[in-house]
Amino acid sequence: MGVGKGFWEQLRPLARTEDLSFLRGKRLAVDLSYWLVQQQTALKDHRVRKPHLRLTFFRVVKLVAKVGALPVFVVDGEPPALKQGVRMKRFKRFSSLCPPSPPHSPATTESVSTRNGSFSANVEECVILLELLGMPVLRAEGEAESLCAILNREGLVDACVSPDSDVFVHGAKWVIKTLQLDNKSKESEVELYRAEDIEASMGLRRNHLVALALLIGCDYMPEGVAGVGCANAFQLIRSFPESEILDRLRAWGRGEGPSEGEIEQGAQDDGSGREPSVAYDSEVQIRVTHCSKCGHPGNKKEHLNSGCGICFPSREDEYSFEKGCKPKPKGFLCSCPFCSQKARSKLQTKANAWWGKMCSKMAATPGFPNEEIIKIFLNSEIPTFEDVTGYASSIKWHAPAMDELEMFLQKHLSWDSFYVRQKALPLLSHFYLSDLADKYCKSSEELLNGAFAPLCIHRIKIEHGEPLYVLKWKNMREGVDGEQWLGLKLNSTSPKHIEETVAKECRTDNECVDLLSTEATEKEWCFTTDESMESIKAACPELVEEFDRSQEAKQAARKKASKRKKVEGIESAKRQSDITSFFKVEHDLHKNKLTESPQFERKCELGSPHTLERTAAGLDYIDTEALVASLNSNSKSTTFSSTSPPLTRTRRRSFPTKVVRKLSYGEGAG
Repeated sequence: MGVGKGFWEQLRPLARTEDLSFLRGKRLAVDLSYWLVQQQTALKDHRVRKPHLRLTFFRVVKLVAKVGALPVFVVDGEPPALKQGVRMKRFKRFSSLCPPSPPHSPATTESVSTRNGSFSANVEECVILLELLGMPVLRAEGEAESLCAILNREGLVDACVSPDSDVFVHGAKWVIKTLQLDNKSKESEVELYRAEDIEASMGLRRNHLVALALLIGCDYMPEGVAGVGCANAFQLIRSFPESEILDRLRAWGRGEGPSEGEIEQGAQDDGSGREPSVAYDSEVQIRVTHCSKCGHPGNKKEHLNSGCGICFPSREDEYSFEKGCKPKPKGFLCSCPFCSQKARSKLQTKANAWWGKMCSKMAATPGFPNEEIIKIFLNSEIPTFEDVTGYASSIKWHAPAMDELEMFLQKHLSWDSFYVRQKALPLLSHFYLSDLADKYCKSSEELLNGAFAPLCIHRIKIEHGEPLYVLKWKNMREGVDGEQWLGLKLNSTSPKHIEETVAKECRTDNECVDLLSTEATEKEWCFTTDESMESIKAACPELVEEFDRSQEAKQAARKKASKRKKVEGIESAKRQSDITSFFKVEHDLHKNKLTESPQFERKCELGSPHTLERTAAGLDYIDTEALVASLNSNSKSTTFSSTSPPLTRTRRRSFPTKVVRKLSYGEGAG
């Protein structure tokens, strides 16, 4: 909750939205309780076994290996008694272990205790998992957000990850309210607020925020002062410097009324942003008549006759005699002494009423201001030099303890060793490169089962707006089977089948890391990981140089090929081509395909009148049907039979030339 009643809404214009690449290399103090509550709220599949462990594992792998951030997890200690009521409400709202009980029922306290115990057990399991993953975990004496703010204030971390706005009251400088690590880049974002922006825009420093928390409510005093909203609280606390605001709250809480200076300050800042146009004069001003048209001293008749000296100060104005005065604009305020005194009197009356109301409400609140709350915000857990040194020595990141991690996840999530190794592989490669960059660290030889080493840089990819190297790894150690260690070589099971099985198991996780990308050839087997350019340059500079040379060679080859194509194009443009070269010719253009073909010549020869007359003269009987059919067909020869059936025979007769010509051109037989 933090500072309540709309505080985050007031800060919304100051929010900075960044992508995940903004977090690379930054140390983040994470409130572990908030992380677990957020996971329970976002979880949709309740059939997953121990989702707090599953989601914590995947989030850490992605936050460290993919995003490149360095998280420091902070666990709540013993909370103050003032926060007991808020904790009960919070566990009622977020816990789903049992249905909510009616208010003031005997089972309420017992059910909340059960939820509290279950939540604490989940936190302890996550602490064990985080330590096995190599993440630093700090335990606060009181509230986790208080220790997060101390780490940020002392420069041990760069930002705090917490939705509680009271982390600003504890002295934090940078607060990440929203941190989404979804695989979809559109949903991945960082919502950041900075204390310097609040001070520059609103004029609020730390003591102002403490006073604001007391007025509108916080985790230790949820109700705040009844009837004082966020807008009134902002107007009140901005009237005083940081060094005086808490003392003024104490005076008002004792029942002391506002001083004349406070009322005067309230009259000057009435919330409208409008100031009287002339200074306040204590002498009583005489009421004067004002023009109903322009609003200036005088009357409409006088202005019509002689003009308004305020509307037209120069008598040479072309409208001074045509129009006596100008119409007053909307929201016009007269600046004459009488009107200014009247406006000031109204503001004074309004300020008196407002300050009296605020002071009476603060005086009516029992124990206001609560000194214990002020002490928690300002004086508790002030770190000494030894405390800061101890925190700094505890903030260290190291590679996962794989043997213990595999046993822990096998026990709580029923994951086999191969699945754990595949999912933790990005984290292992991240620490491998970090140790490789450190010349004094020799633990990199023990990572990845001592079997893998970087082979080459495959390519460059863009993820979350940041360029990354796709690093190819190879099994470099003889006698150690890398595929067998990762579970990709199991009897008849192929790597592709393993990846499909893993994909089915990850469907319920929105923040799972990507599947293992493998590549198998006839000579070798290797896998790839996405690494930051800075880590590769620090750990494997020779691979970067080799990759740069190969890219330069490819670029030179592309330029050479492009230049050769350009030269060939210019040379071909210089040579003039025949127009027929642009078309596909299938026959001789000088020969008519229809009139000069052998079929056409044969048809013309058979159908000529001379041939028909000569043939008819030498025959006793002519088969006319066969003759007509031959003329209408594309056959190469025509058969005339002298021994046709009697029904088809006709008497011998001579064909006129006209009829023969018609038959030859297929116009009909009759």
